[in-house]
Order: sequence, then structure tokens, then C-alpha cells
Amino acid sequence: MRTTGYLVISNKGSVRFVKGRVGTAYNEILVRVGIEIPDQFFQKPVISANITVDKNLLPKDEDFSLIINTKELIEQSTGAKIDFTLKRIDEEEEKQ
Repeated sequence: MRTTGYLVISNKGSVRFVKGRVGTAYNEILVRVGIEIPDQFFQKPVISANITVDKNLLPKDEDFSLIINTKELIEQSTGAKIDFTLKRIDEEEEKQ
């Protein structure tokens, strides 16, 4: 992302950024500023996970807490938002 604009600075120390040239008060000056920020700063990573559980196994409460703990660890270490969905596998899907 690349943009230019103006800092409007007053002699009392207040500062604001404006995109276009504006009129100033008697106690303000304009400073033209160019800003360049890599696009990667605006991209948020998306981590996707698929978990398949055998239909013959009944999940225990600890299994779900392990998944939730894993989700929280990934979110804390990466800053990414993780969404796990648990769904039952239909027999038709197994055939494919």
C-alpha cells in the first residue's frame, strides 16, 4: 500500500493526517508525507484443519479439550483465528 497525504501540525503539538491539501489555521503548518507499507501487513493468515474420527470410536471429553487446547495454542502463537468443526462422516462419504 502506498499513499501520500499531509500532516497538519499546530504549534500546540496536535497532529492529524489528511489525504488532500487543506487550508490551515494561523497556528498550523502542512507537511507532505509519503507512506509505503508492504501489503503483507494487511493480510491475515488462515489456517485450515480437517480432523477425521473413526465412526467406531466414541470421543471422550478429554479428546475435545485437547482439540480446544491445540486451537488456543495455535491462535496465541500465530495471532490467527482458528475454527474447528466436528462433523459425523456419513457412510456415503466413506465410499468416495
